[in-house]
Amino acid sequence: MYTVFYIFLITITCIIVDINRKGIKNKREKVLSAENNSITEAPGIISEEQQHNYYFKAMKNEQEEINYVKRNGKFAYKYCFYDIDKNGIDELIVQGDYYNYAIYTLNGDKVEGLAWNKYGGNLKIYPTKGIFCWKGGHNNSEYIEYIGIKDTQAKEAASKSWLYKFTEDSMHPYHYVYKINGKKVTKKEYKKYVDALKKEKAITASKLKWRRLLEKYPKITALRK
Repeated sequence: MYTVFYIFLITITCIIVDINRKGIKNKREKVLSAENNSITEAPGIISEEQQHNYYFKAMKNEQEEINYVKRNGKFAYKYCFYDIDKNGIDELIVQGDYYNYAIYTLNGDKVEGLAWNKYGGNLKIYPTKGIFCWKGGHNNSEYIEYIGIKDTQAKEAASKSWLYKFTEDSMHPYHYVYKINGKKVTKKEYKKYVDALKKEKAITASKLKWRRLLEKYPKITALRK
């Protein structure tokens, strides 16, 4: 009788030990799995140098039409880096060519265009709002745009546009259109929005650190055809 009892007790003990071992193993596997997931799913922290290298490589590629390289190894247009929306990723701002200003950002390791300004200027950045402003126009129309940036998206925050009527000796602006977030508003509403935005000190183009030399790749010989 005692023998049967001891056998039963030993069997129960073995079962409990086996269950505990499996529990510990499963728990360890879950911890490792969670660690692996956190490693693969967590977004990579890209250093400023890595960001700029992605832009340099994109500018080297003539097909990108971002900023081609001339015979002397210099970029054709001046450019600078500035984190407009303060998300830790610098935007690339290029000044020159058909578009007076062009702004790009990084989506992972890919360079994506955000906004282009035709025949204009007067770039201003309002960093605490993640908004920049510029003027532009073509033929008989002109505009002022306030564009907000959030990560890889650009959206018009406000704008003012108008047309010109030409005579033999002068031109007269007319047909003003005011918008906020893509919707038409009154001049008073537009002015209220812009005045509130201008309470923040803007970063003007003259305050940005413009470059032209291809500092990272000084021996590039690619030509634009």
